[in-house]
Amino acid sequence: MVLYRVAISSPELSSASERDDDESNESASSFEQHRMRMRNATRLTLKETHSFWSSLILKGITCGEFKCLFREIDSSTGYLISSNYGGVQFEEECYYSWLIAKYVDEKFGAKHLFLEAPRRVNIPDHFFLQFANETIRKGREADGKPLYQADTDAVIQKVRLAPQPMKILTHGDGWTTFKWMYRKKAQDRASFMKNFQSGINGTMKVLENLPLLAVDWQVMLDAHGYTYQFDLDRAFCSCPFEKWKNCRQEWLHGGGILSRYNSSEMDLSCDAIDAMLKLKGRLGKPMKIERNSTQRKMMAELIQSIAFGGDEGTAPKCIL
Repeated sequence: MVLYRVAISSPELSSASERDDDESNESASSFEQHRMRMRNATRLTLKETHSFWSSLILKGITCGEFKCLFREIDSSTGYLISSNYGGVQFEEECYYSWLIAKYVDEKFGAKHLFLEAPRRVNIPDHFFLQFANETIRKGREADGKPLYQADTDAVIQKVRLAPQPMKILTHGDGWTTFKWMYRKKAQDRASFMKNFQSGINGTMKVLENLPLLAVDWQVMLDAHGYTYQFDLDRAFCSCPFEKWKNCRQEWLHGGGILSRYNSSEMDLSCDAIDAMLKLKGRLGKPMKIERNSTQRKMMAELIQSIAFGGDEGTAPKCIL
């Protein structure tokens, strides 16, 4: 096994010893294949594009700060469609969110609502005009303009619609929300509590293994006590690129979980570190934190787990 070090002052990997040519080619191939899968989301054909937009309800659209939920006609499914407005990119985040969803489902039995990998679709002008006024930008990017622009590709993610009634549990007001659902909507309280306990146990395992998801923590809760992971792209945008210093309060009670990230160095997959170093966030901004930080170690380890099959002891290692 060859050991590499990530130089603190440079994004490049410098070797602690010589790398074999075969090993180098194999690693580069693995990383490049990963990047190609991430960037080349399936793009709908012209015929598929018309069929896609014709299948959606273009009124009563639910929007957040950077995405909207479009419901399918006569269906329990819909699509999260990411903003394609100038400078905003979502292919990396949506791809990684899909990988996280599959990972937490397979590894910890944590439920989610994603149904398939993200794809890309063009927004034809005649469809855009039907829903533009329903999708005015909100939050920090509010400027009175729609979240979308016509004749430009957008990233789409097929999802199962959340069961109703549904509430979102968040840090701070989760107990009030839980009591309302349990007292007002649960038909079988014993079954509700059993499902809820199982879901929360799974959620705790998710947070212990992917601690970046603790930032802006939230899960959905339905009337049967089931919890659903969602908004998973927060691991790749909120803390790394915008407000890491403000996020430190999220970790006040996480000392035990975070202790393994606090050493000066960590052995991680070179491929995962390469992928992490190339992330720029949804607004194309570089990370605002130092290279050898707790949070970068978390992100590199997260990518190693979800995109490169974890640490199997066979891939070239780097020190971060």
